[in-house]
Amino acid sequence: MANGYAYVADLYWGLRIIDVSDPALPTEVASYETPDLAEGVAVWGTYAYVASASAGLRIFDVTDPEHPSETGSWERWDMWARDVAIDSTASYAYVADASTGLYVVDISNPAAPIDAGSFETPGSGHGVALGADGHLCLADREGGLLILRVTEEPPTPTPTRTASPTATASPTDTPTATQTQTATPTSTPTHTATASATVPPSSTRTSTHTATPSPTASPTERPTATVTPSRTGMASHYRLHLPIVIRDAT
Repeated sequence: MANGYAYVADLYWGLRIIDVSDPALPTEVASYETPDLAEGVAVWGTYAYVASASAGLRIFDVTDPEHPSETGSWERWDMWARDVAIDSTASYAYVADASTGLYVVDISNPAAPIDAGSFETPGSGHGVALGADGHLCLADREGGLLILRVTEEPPTPTPTRTASPTATASPTDTPTATQTQTATPTSTPTHTATASATVPPSSTRTSTHTATPSPTASPTERPTATVTPSRTGMASHYRLHLPIVIRDAT
């Protein structure tokens, strides 16, 4: 609605303009047949923007609501425009598209709108609304409700990272394993051999062999090795930013 008039996208009947200054007695004052189905409409200032299925975005001058005239249009061969939203400065139009998801159109010159970007959704875009805080809500047939953040450079919207709910990981206990290795005393035998041979002239041979084993091994102390695996280096919390998704239970 704008200035006492309701603008209706009426599928096969195109754009219809109804005087609702008296809510009890609405009166149609004009209509305009669009090239294809009129599926959605948005009004800003003296222009009405219609999402017209395969005919894309159609822009009408409604300075005189009783005599609308088409000013410009933007379309793609593979699109099916279902809804449209206009930003607060009437610089960009956001078109919900059944084939891609979302198209962004520069409408700063209503007579010559141009492609400014796109955003591909999981399924097909059916409805779109723009909030004052710069977020855009897009109804996607397969993806549910998607909330996008609109940036100025480039104008293509990007998924917001501040969606609710937020899942936070529980703190994780830190297991500490301590393993101590101590060397076992090792016996090191020490052999001492003493041999003396005396040969007298009478050819008497005496051999003395004395072996004195000396197992005097003192335990050798070695440094204690401690292995302590710890998970304290890991983040104790994980913040998952999830898109808001509303699905039909049927």
